Amino acid sequence: AAVSNSNIFRMLGLFLDGVKAANITNTIVVALDQATADWCKARGAPYYHRELKSLTGSTDNHATSGLKFQVLREFLTVGASVLLSDVDVVWMRNPFGGSRLVVPPSPSDPPGGRIHVDQPAIYGDSDVEGMTDGWDDVSAYGFEYTGQGGGPMRRLAARNSGLFYLAATKEALRMVTRLAQRMQTERNTWDQTAYN
Repeated sequence: AAVSNSNIFRMLGLFLDGVKAANITNTIVVALDQATADWCKARGAPYYHRELKSLTGSTDNHATSGLKFQVLREFLTVGASVLLSDVDVVWMRNPFGGSRLVVPPSPSDPPGGRIHVDQPAIYGDSDVEGMTDGWDDVSAYGFEYTGQGGGPMRRLAARNSGLFYLAATKEALRMVTRLAQRMQTERNTWDQTAYN
């Protein structure tokens, strides 16, 4: 799922071109305004129209990005796991695995052309799977520390809120509900900061 408004049609077009080239067939754009819904419809892109406004009323990238948690909450509420991707992500392969055509077939290729099969990048073994903006092993992969009550905990320095997978669990739903509420009530909170 990608969340977009009419401010970024060029970027949204490049995103959808990449999704198509990577043979990702389970994609949807959440159109935040009528112009984006119309644009997606004209292009034949899967979408649903969901008018949402940021707390400040701004439609810039940061304000729009903060609306993603409300959208994710809607997916999880109906039991749908979801991979959220900002539209500035360029997809080179299907994260759920599958095949893609690497190069156009030539007459000398075996029947079916040159096909490359990708392995899944989503493990599906946790409530949240995501990427990090860490700059070294400790900040990227996290570090262990002793939590309250003496139990071992893991802390990550910089999770990236532009690309992550949520399993349809009560815990993931609780997280996005809390994040959506923060984005709706805290005027100067950036989605990346709230996510971390």
